[in-house]
Amino acid sequence: ELSLSANASLFYSKEGELTGAQMIFSDVTHLEELEEGIKRAERLASLGVMATGIAHEIKNPLVSIKTFAQLLQEKYNDKDFREQFSSLAIKEVDRINALVEDILVFAKPRGIVWEDVDIKEVIKTTIVLLLPQFPDKKIEIKESVPSEPLIIKGDADRLKQALLNVCINSVQAIDREGVIEVKAEKEDDMVRIAISDNGCGIKKEVLGKIFEPFFTTKGKGTGLGLSIVARIIDEHKGSIKVDSVEGKGTTVFVELPVRQKENQTDELFGTYNRK
Repeated sequence: ELSLSANASLFYSKEGELTGAQMIFSDVTHLEELEEGIKRAERLASLGVMATGIAHEIKNPLVSIKTFAQLLQEKYNDKDFREQFSSLAIKEVDRINALVEDILVFAKPRGIVWEDVDIKEVIKTTIVLLLPQFPDKKIEIKESVPSEPLIIKGDADRLKQALLNVCINSVQAIDREGVIEVKAEKEDDMVRIAISDNGCGIKKEVLGKIFEPFFTTKGKGTGLGLSIVARIIDEHKGSIKVDSVEGKGTTVFVELPVRQKENQTDELFGTYNRK
């Protein structure tokens, strides 16, 4: 089984008429094997970090549940204690469940379902999903997008998950009330998205670590949210960067290509089975 890379060129006469086309195939099987080897090594290197993070995040709620369970027998007749234990146990189990779900998404993401996606609609849906999760905060969301659709090739559900994770971080950075601004525009063959907030910002010394698995500056949370975002953007051959000023706010910049390279080749020469 071979993996082939295809490069296409079109030739035109001086009058602008199409005179021919050239397509060059290259065997990139060996390169893909090398890339897979590097990825495998990276996964093994991060396994120790992940194991430590998982153990820490699961152990904390288990300690709370165990402590209350040990006291339950002698305080069973105390109605206030039973109610407190029940409430805490449910919250801690939900916390473990959320961690497990994040780990599953991070460790074994589902494949990309390529389709035409309107980034404007993804942004609108993200905003609708966001605010009900934080009823105790007064957040104003400003949306700045062009009137025309912003169509790219991508996976709508995965992109929605990425933008929602970024927006949740923005809300969590805001104390009680604040502003989140979401901008999107198309420039050349890229769609650019900027999500800004006027929250607490990120310290300069930890800014370079925010995409690392299990890294978090919050008192709660798995520390996988932005790692998942980075992976989704990378799957779409895009880029992500963060600018932040402590005490003033943060802006996350995302760039996504309008078309994937494989799709461009298909438009010129039709669908080609590369393997």
